[in-house]
Amino acid sequence: MSSYARSQFDINNLEIYKEDSYNSNVRINNQEKINYSVYKSKLSEFELKRGDTEPTEPVIIPERTKVEAETDSIVDIPDNTSITSSNITTSSDKFRKTKKVQKSSRGDFFSFYDIIDPSMCFQSCYNHALLVNNVYPKAGEEGAKTNNLSFLMFYAKSRPQKLIKVGNYLEKKAKRDIWNSRPDLVKVTLTILDSLFNSCPQHMNLISKNAINIFYEILISNMDLLTEVTNTFVNFSSKHDHTTIDIDDSFHNKYLQVLKEFCKCCSSEDTNEQKRNETRLNGLKALHSVVSSNTFLISPNIDFYLIVIQPLVENILVTKVKSNVSINNAEEAKAHTLEKKNVSSEVIELETYALKSIFELMQKVTPATFEKIITPIYSFLNDKDQWSYLHYLTKILKIAMDAIQNQYRYLLITSLFKRLNDSESNKNDIKIQTNIIFVLTFVITSDERSIGLTCLELLDNLTKHLLISVKDKTNSKEDIEVFQSAVIDCIGTLARNIYYPEQTNDMLSFLINRLCFTGDVNKEKKDVPPISKKAISTISNTSINDLNEYLETDDIIKYRIILFHCLRRVLENRKVSDSNTSVNYTPVGIPIELITSTLRFLLTDSIEQKVEYFNFFACALPYIASVNDTAANAKKQTMMNKEYHFVLYDYLNKNDLEVIDYILIYNVLIVTLSQFFVEETLMTIPLIDKIQVTIINIKKKILFFLNLIFIFYF
Repeated sequence: MSSYARSQFDINNLEIYKEDSYNSNVRINNQEKINYSVYKSKLSEFELKRGDTEPTEPVIIPERTKVEAETDSIVDIPDNTSITSSNITTSSDKFRKTKKVQKSSRGDFFSFYDIIDPSMCFQSCYNHALLVNNVYPKAGEEGAKTNNLSFLMFYAKSRPQKLIKVGNYLEKKAKRDIWNSRPDLVKVTLTILDSLFNSCPQHMNLISKNAINIFYEILISNMDLLTEVTNTFVNFSSKHDHTTIDIDDSFHNKYLQVLKEFCKCCSSEDTNEQKRNETRLNGLKALHSVVSSNTFLISPNIDFYLIVIQPLVENILVTKVKSNVSINNAEEAKAHTLEKKNVSSEVIELETYALKSIFELMQKVTPATFEKIITPIYSFLNDKDQWSYLHYLTKILKIAMDAIQNQYRYLLITSLFKRLNDSESNKNDIKIQTNIIFVLTFVITSDERSIGLTCLELLDNLTKHLLISVKDKTNSKEDIEVFQSAVIDCIGTLARNIYYPEQTNDMLSFLINRLCFTGDVNKEKKDVPPISKKAISTISNTSINDLNEYLETDDIIKYRIILFHCLRRVLENRKVSDSNTSVNYTPVGIPIELITSTLRFLLTDSIEQKVEYFNFFACALPYIASVNDTAANAKKQTMMNKEYHFVLYDYLNKNDLEVIDYILIYNVLIVTLSQFFVEETLMTIPLIDKIQVTIINIKKKILFFLNLIFIFYF
């Protein structure tokens, strides 16, 4: 048996097989297949026949036994014959013909039991595990081997189907290195992932699941590698398509766990300030890379991923700026863990990333996704009790308003109004409601117009809150006045955003209708029996026709005074809006009938109400005079002047006039003479005579005012 000890095949002595001549025609018509066959010999199953070493002619071996019938044919090729593609092939069927056996040059005959697929000899001999391992440094070396890394990238790009195996191997190796506390090798793994993301972005989904598993294992085991894993995750997020891989539940669950770990980093409370800021910064960078993705908001699992919003809001600092609301600085300092007071540049950088993330997220909102994004922000403000801090609230919503596209800006205003109307959300706290009104004012007065806003709907909502505030007896008087002042400012700012020529007139008409004044002064004076008033919050503001059903007499006067303030503010802001319009824009005058229906307010008993009405009347007259001089307008103006004179005459005939009443009449005459001097000159003289007869017993001070009229005009 010693002669068999060296019977293993040597590739140099590999036998070459040739097809029988009857297949030559087939070989000519088809491309020849060149294959080297490697055979394994088993000494226990085959015999080695020795003896005759002289070369002989090929011997035809008949079919004797089953074993001999199953052997392949061996063809003799002379030594002087070159081996080419024309005379080398493999028998395709080893069971169909009589076989030819050649005597080996070594003098040995071999039988073979197994044939390996010949095509395997031409496949790449590179193994994905070997290529990956070659990238890792050996003992005493540091970092990835760049040459081998380039070779691995070429392999991955050439054969992307192998990325699945590469990803699985990297994941196993990373877990093993993490378990064995080899951070240097883990860094190399992250480097390989980075290179794979950059080299094969179109096939990145093949290794996404493995990459996320690696990120998660590092985040929960070794925070010293946070910076490295964050950088790789940022690269991953920049190429990750949420619409494809997110439908995989196994990937989604692990990806959500990774996001939660980064959210924890954003809220780090490490005692070491430098380490805390570094941890937060890495977390914010990771979350920013997620929300800045164009496919983030259209992910099928977006509802789960919105956990990233609250950590962003938490890192926005409180800015102390002057506002219309007096806020205690000590309380505001406690409103947030980060106060913008003597903060370092690192903390400012945290806020920059947080604001940038919210800005880019809001840029991509649509009506379908807006509520999903704004709800976590409102929830955070609720949980941290931030609604009562105007500075912080304005800063957050300003970022949202600046980022949202013009056609979607109405969504933010609508959501704020929902918040204002929801008693559970605002806790019926008038300070919170006031801050919401201030934010609404800021949003409405921003540089860009809010397409989609309905001005009259906003007016209806705001005037209803005015009506409720007048009836409010639970809050302090100062808080109520601040709220009412905020609503007046908000209504006035609506006149600055003019979308159509008649907008201001529609606003004036709506507010005048909310006065619920029929002109019957005698009815206004009647004592209404004390009855329980109807609730206001459950009805529409436009359905109120008689204020006596809802308010006491004193409250009605207060409400109307506030509305006169609103009317005057609308006219003042209209003047500003008209001055900013183009030269081709022609302002539309106020319809005369709007003013005519309100003249009898001068006959009411409340002097405060009459004074506020006069202020509105004086602001409105210039816009009436600017109406085009047409026959219809001239007729309406004549009717208004007639009604105006009747009202003044009745006013002078009242028995309970006081000094302030005569001063008011004097100012009314001054205003009307200034606007309609020609028409009013002759009509004013009889009125002055009437005043002279009426004030015989009035003090000289009143006579002095009357003399001023004559000196000024005559």
